[in-house]
Amino acid sequence: MKITSHKRRKTKKKFFSPLKKTFLVFLLLGFPIFFIYLHEIKTYIWKMAENRGHFWIRKVTLSSQLKQFPKLLKRMKFNNISRVYIDIKFEHLKKLHAKRQQALSEGILTQKEDDFVPAKMRFGERQVKCKLRLKGDWVDHLQGKKWSFRIHIKNGDQLFGLRRFSVHHPQTRVYQGELLFHETLRMFGVLALKYFFVDVTINGDSIGIMAVEEHFSKELLERNGRKEGVIIRFDESLFWKSLKYKDAEKLAFDSYLNADIDAFQSTKLQKSKRLTREYATAVGLLEGFREGKISSSEVFDAKLLGRYLAVCKFFGADHAVRWHNQRFYFNSLTMKLEPIGFDANIHFDLDIHARNSIRLMREPIVREMLKDPNVYNVFQATLNKLINDAKSGTLTAHLKKIEKPSLQIMQKEFIFLESFPEDCVKKMAQQVFTTNVQLLPIHIRAGTIENKNTGSLHIKNTVPYEVEILQIYWINKSGKTLKLETSEKLELPLVLSKTKLRTQPKSQIINYKALPPKSGYWLEIKSKIKGPSKVTTTRVKKTFPVLFQNPMPTDRLSNQLAKHSFLSVSGSNTINVKSGKWQVKDSIIIPKGYKLFISGDTTLQFSENGSMVVFGTTIFKGTAQNPIIFEGIAKSKRAGTWQGIATYNSETRCEWSHVIVNNTTGMNWPQWKLTGGVTFYKSDVDLSHCVFDGNRGEDALNIIHSNFKLEQIQIKNTIYDAFDGDFTTGQIENCLFQEIGSSGSGDGVDVSGSKIQVSNSKFIGVKDKAISVGEKSFLQAREVVIENCGIAAASKDNSILEINDSKIENVSTALMAYIKKAEYGPTKLIAKKVRITNSKKITQVQHGSYLEIDGEQVSAENLNVKKLYENAKKQDQ
Repeated sequence: MKITSHKRRKTKKKFFSPLKKTFLVFLLLGFPIFFIYLHEIKTYIWKMAENRGHFWIRKVTLSSQLKQFPKLLKRMKFNNISRVYIDIKFEHLKKLHAKRQQALSEGILTQKEDDFVPAKMRFGERQVKCKLRLKGDWVDHLQGKKWSFRIHIKNGDQLFGLRRFSVHHPQTRVYQGELLFHETLRMFGVLALKYFFVDVTINGDSIGIMAVEEHFSKELLERNGRKEGVIIRFDESLFWKSLKYKDAEKLAFDSYLNADIDAFQSTKLQKSKRLTREYATAVGLLEGFREGKISSSEVFDAKLLGRYLAVCKFFGADHAVRWHNQRFYFNSLTMKLEPIGFDANIHFDLDIHARNSIRLMREPIVREMLKDPNVYNVFQATLNKLINDAKSGTLTAHLKKIEKPSLQIMQKEFIFLESFPEDCVKKMAQQVFTTNVQLLPIHIRAGTIENKNTGSLHIKNTVPYEVEILQIYWINKSGKTLKLETSEKLELPLVLSKTKLRTQPKSQIINYKALPPKSGYWLEIKSKIKGPSKVTTTRVKKTFPVLFQNPMPTDRLSNQLAKHSFLSVSGSNTINVKSGKWQVKDSIIIPKGYKLFISGDTTLQFSENGSMVVFGTTIFKGTAQNPIIFEGIAKSKRAGTWQGIATYNSETRCEWSHVIVNNTTGMNWPQWKLTGGVTFYKSDVDLSHCVFDGNRGEDALNIIHSNFKLEQIQIKNTIYDAFDGDFTTGQIENCLFQEIGSSGSGDGVDVSGSKIQVSNSKFIGVKDKAISVGEKSFLQAREVVIENCGIAAASKDNSILEINDSKIENVSTALMAYIKKAEYGPTKLIAKKVRITNSKKITQVQHGSYLEIDGEQVSAENLNVKKLYENAKKQDQ
């Protein structure tokens, strides 16, 4: 069968069907109307988003909107965004839903320890276990699908270099405003949080772009160039609990004068003697400031506090300086508190900015801080700089550069989100001003300060009513009670006078006989407001004594000259030590503004608790024939020990030559301690032909935040580390590190956050690591000899170690590359022309890290770092 084609009959098409006509009319009329009213549409969307003035509303025209439309489409196509996936089991998600519903009904979210639920998070190929809870005080954190979460990564793992962080709707921190606030603080060296934006999916449901905000932890401190330490705050829990009540009752707790002082990760602090000691000092200092016994500059780092307050003032960040939002890091090196930026909630709206700026200066704690001229002068100078930089455009150009990548991410979802308005910032710079009873959650605050056999109970009335103390007794977990034995007869009920609103409560002190520390008992108090009211039970907390001055040792020059006959003054600012042998029964303290000069043929012998603290430049010039010797006073023909030398904040370079330092133990003042037998802090220094022998502390030589050169230096016979460099740059040439770490744990050169060169040096008999490079450091070693050591060279935690033209002999492990702190990440070690003999293990490299020998990469292995450090941890305990 032949099949042929059949041509269809051509029919005349109508150009416009009725449907097409309708669409065309709609397009011709609707399209212009849409763009004419786009400004109003945008305004409506902004109001729905409750941006509160963040977006800058410009005058718009049809042509400008037509030009903007392609840009809006481009924003929606942006795809260079980090994506995070959170998986929560149904039963745990149900618990979060119930907590959210409770908060929405009460208008506020109150937190409890058991609010956390387990979850898993994925980013790229990585999956980590975590626990999370709802986060935020107000219910704006719980709207729609974009709930705010506080997240703790488990098992020592990390995500984005963070172990603890928050995730929230960008709107709750006014979009990019919080990022710009933190980066401005960072410009001035103030502690600032890591803040960035990611796309989040929960159980397969995308909730869109969310902000990630770092929480308060050691990673925050290390990222900002600080050592691990204590972060404290005013306890705001009672303030938030009282907000649901009447005005008078809520005001009772709206004051930093009537709040406990506590710390982040307090359970961790209790496990460390050092951190517990620092916690006590930090609380004592802040309590001393609160009670008006110590000035701002004695408690806080005046420069950093002044700069922080100036940035807050400039941006109108009154929310950040509210007493319950303030966070402080205790720097154990300076013995001062440093502010940490948090929850600024800044606005680029002139009316809001003006109102917030005035309110900021009325905040009671801010007024007290600025009463100190040392703080106020820095505040004013920083404010002037911000104003000038804003007017010149320098500041806005810097902020634009910072803002750009984050703005692109947010505009993927918030397409009408604009860059911050430059003209508004300039105008901001121009207008900156220097400008019921039964329902109360508690009635008293109580704390104990105990010595060996005695204690003092401090009770404060926290409310504006008389309070009756009905009972005070010891109690244990089983509920068994014991009578409190007081030094004087105690008549109950004891009536405490009322405390006026927003004033500091007075302490009622009761002295008593203390129980043994491990008895398992604690004190409880039953109290009530005088009259018909309910009885409440308060568990007494351990507290710390108020400090009346900063623990850092200070003294007048006249007192030092009277105590030490060998000291004299020449010129306007040089203090000399007379040659000869001198016994120092007390410490030598050189105040700020002076240089200390010591020449050869001088021996200073210190008592066991003696030390030398210099707040200026040290020039010690001995000779080979007549060296300078620092040592302890001998006891029963045995060499004596002493604390050591600390040089702080030298404005000119220190110089030591032909100096011998024997048998130091490290600074051990009542509330100020340093790990180094000799310490240089923010003091550049050249050391040549010096010997550090017999150190009994953690580090024989510790250099921090300084540039240095070590030449012909010997460090030997230490119990722990020889040289420790923290956040430094410098050179080590022709040095000897011998018999280091007799305790079984001690490194030759141990650096963190540093950039160091080591050359022509020997490491002999180092028990742990001859060269240890960590925490994002770079060290280049050449022509070094390492003999009879534990580990020859180790690179860890995102560091780079290069070792060339060197010899390694008789060691347990020659070369190691691994991660000790997960937040830093993988590390690298490159060895070239290194001769290794008699090494039990040539290399050990953990998966993820990189080790190369003469151009050949070494295979990685499953290295158990935790087991590696078990012996060291046992030693630390």
